[in-house]
Amino acid sequence: MLEQSDFISHYPKLIFLMEVLLDSHSQRLIWDDFCHESIKNASSFIADLAQAVESFSLLSSHIEYKRAHGDNDNCLQNSDYVIRRVVFEEKSS
Repeated sequence: MLEQSDFISHYPKLIFLMEVLLDSHSQRLIWDDFCHESIKNASSFIADLAQAVESFSLLSSHIEYKRAHGDNDNCLQNSDYVIRRVVFEEKSS
């Protein structure tokens, strides 16, 4: 399995390969009806790669945040939740 940095460095090469393949076969892809499915598959493949790179980048930023702030940090990054300390006064009856 590729490490994250390896995957990200190969990502432009994968996109370039897809561009070359689409460019070299563009006439066939346009005029042959059975090739339209190939275009849809290529588009889906590129979208999946982009989503994977975004996910790995997000995970990397979370890892770097945890390294910088430690694992015992009470702050929840990118969260809608706020943790506050609430003090209750004891009432005597």
